[in-house]
Amino acid sequence: MNNLGGPDLLLYLVLAFGGAMFVGNLLALVRPPAKRPPTKGSGKGAAGKVSTQQAPPSKGQVAEGLSPNATGAGDPVKTAATPASKSPPKSPPLPVAPKGRTIAMMAVGGVVSLWALATLLTK
Repeated sequence: MNNLGGPDLLLYLVLAFGGAMFVGNLLALVRPPAKRPPTKGSGKGAAGKVSTQQAPPSKGQVAEGLSPNATGAGDPVKTAATPASKSPPKSPPLPVAPKGRTIAMMAVGGVVSLWALATLLTK
């Protein structure tokens, strides 16, 4: 019997990732995520737009651009990143998985996992 970490390790990994792609996308189509009401800390403002403000650091955390000292307070640190550069806001999660892309990813995962399984069984 072959060792699991032996020469077939790559085939087992391909089988696992292909199966996970297939099952994960299948479940995204069959059972979409439940709608949850927005929570207080969801980052949405009064107009429903994503807030760009960050919450202040809690006790024991250090704010970005500050280094901790012995008392836990922060000292300003010169960083290479400019504070004016901001990344674009993240888009909200999709309520339902896009069908075309999900079916395509299911097909890729299914073909890859079947190919790996067939290769393992014919050895």
